[in-house]
Amino acid sequence: MYNLNKATLVDLDDYKIAKDNFDGIDMRIMLKYKVFPFDFKENQVSIAAYQSLTMDAVRDLKFILKKEIVIFKGDKTQIENYINIYSSIKLGQRAIQDIKMEKALDKSDKSMENINGKYIPTVCLADSIICLALTKNASDIHIEPFKSIVHIRIRVDGMLTELMEIPKEAYESVLIRIKIKAKMNITIKKNPQDGRIEYNNNGVCYDFRVSTMPTIFGEKIVMRILYKEKSLLTFEEVTYDKKEEISKIIDKPNGIILISGPTGSGKTTTLYSILSKINTLEKNIVTIEDPVEILMDRVNQINVNSKIGLTFAVGLKTILRQDPDIVMVGEIRDEETAQIAVRAAITGHLVLSTIHTNDTFSAISRLRDMGIERYLISDALSGVVAQRLVRKICKHCKEEYEPNFHEMEILNLKPKDKLFRGRGCVKCNYTGYAGRKAVFEVMALDEESRHIINSTDDLDEIKKYFIKKGTKLLKDNAYELVVKGETTFNEVVKIVDGLG
Repeated sequence: MYNLNKATLVDLDDYKIAKDNFDGIDMRIMLKYKVFPFDFKENQVSIAAYQSLTMDAVRDLKFILKKEIVIFKGDKTQIENYINIYSSIKLGQRAIQDIKMEKALDKSDKSMENINGKYIPTVCLADSIICLALTKNASDIHIEPFKSIVHIRIRVDGMLTELMEIPKEAYESVLIRIKIKAKMNITIKKNPQDGRIEYNNNGVCYDFRVSTMPTIFGEKIVMRILYKEKSLLTFEEVTYDKKEEISKIIDKPNGIILISGPTGSGKTTTLYSILSKINTLEKNIVTIEDPVEILMDRVNQINVNSKIGLTFAVGLKTILRQDPDIVMVGEIRDEETAQIAVRAAITGHLVLSTIHTNDTFSAISRLRDMGIERYLISDALSGVVAQRLVRKICKHCKEEYEPNFHEMEILNLKPKDKLFRGRGCVKCNYTGYAGRKAVFEVMALDEESRHIINSTDDLDEIKKYFIKKGTKLLKDNAYELVVKGETTFNEVVKIVDGLG
C-alpha cells in the first residue's frame, strides 16, 4: 500500500497541462483509481491522488501511462474536477471525429438517445460541451455558427471566453440534439424559439433556459444555466460592508424593497440572500419567479407560465389570497404588477422585487412611468438597492503598481499610494481576476424623504436630497473597492461609464 501521508501536497492549478498528453490515456482508469496525471516528462509522469493506492494500482498505472510515476497528494474536489474536464475534452474530440464519419456508418447503430450507456457521438458531444461549461462554473453557453466553423463560448464571471470550436459537420447534430431536449420544433429554423432542459450531471440537477436565433450561417443557441442546487450565499456574504444599511430596510414589517440594476448584475442572488435572512418559522413566504433559480426550504415558490396565463400579475393576485407575510416577485415589469405590489405593501405585506433601472433614484421615475401615483410610491416604498458586479483581483497573482495621473486624480490618491491588479496566472486563466463582488447604492426612505418624493417628479431634486443626507453613490462605492485593492480601476470604469 502506498501511503499518501508521505507524499508532497500539490496544487494542480499551478501546472499547464496540455491536452495532447492524454492521447491514448483512458480517463475511466484515472477515475477508477482516483488519480490525475499532471506533469509529463520523457520517462516519468507525476500523478495526484487523494487516497492511498495499492501496489497493484501503482503497477497498473505504470503500465497504462508507460512511464515511471511519481505520486503526489492532491485535493479530492480538484482531482475530480480535472478528471471531468479532460474526460469531457477527450469525449468531445472523439465524438467530433465520429460525427464526421457518421454518414458512412451503419445508420441502424445510430440514435438520438443514449440508451443503456451506449456510445452515440451526437449525445456525447453535446454532453461534453455542457459538462465542460458546468466544470468551469459558466452562467451561459453560446453556440455560434459561422461560414466554416462553429465557435462555442461560455460566460464566466460575466466575461465570454472561448471553450472550443467544432466543425460544421458536427454542428447540425448538436443543434438537433439540444432542440429535442429543449422540446423545440426541429423543423423550424428561421424563427426564434425558446425552451428548457432539465439536466442531471453526476446526481446534481440543473435547469437550462435555451434560446435559438436564426443567423445567416445557421441557428445560434444560447443556454442560460441555472444552478438550482448550488449553495446559497448568506446575506452577510452578499452585502459585505452594506449589510447594516440594507438590514435597516428589510427589518421593516411591510413596504416594497426594490433591487435595481441591469441584467446580469446579481439582483436575484441578492434577493435570495435577503429571503434567507428573513426566512423564519413564523413567516409565510411566497415567491413568483421566471423561473425559480434556487430552491429554498420553507419558501413556497411559483414559476411564471405565460402559456397558461400565469403571469407575474396573476400569480401575485393568487399569492395575496394565501395569507402571505412576505412576497417576492421576480420582476416588476408592467403597470398591473406594479399596482398590485404597491397595494400589497400598503396593506401590510413585505414585498421584494427587482426593477431594471440605472440607479436607486431612477426606480422612482420608473414606477411613475408605470402609472403609480407619487403618494402611493412614498407610502409603499421602503427602499431601493442598486447594484453592479465587479470582478475581484485574483489573490494568487495580485501585485502592486504605481497609479498613473488619471487614476490618482479620479481616486483622490496621495503620491505614495499604490493600486493593485492581477498579473495573470493558471488559477485565473490568465485574466488577473477570480470571482465577483457586488457594489451597492442604498436609498432608504424616512418621513422627510417620503415628503420630498410625494411633492416632486424632479429626479435631480430627489437625488440631491439623498446625497446631502449621506447616500453614497454607486460609483463612489466602486472607487472605494479599487482603493482597498479588491478590484481594479479598469474594471470599475465599465460601471462608471454605464452610469452616464
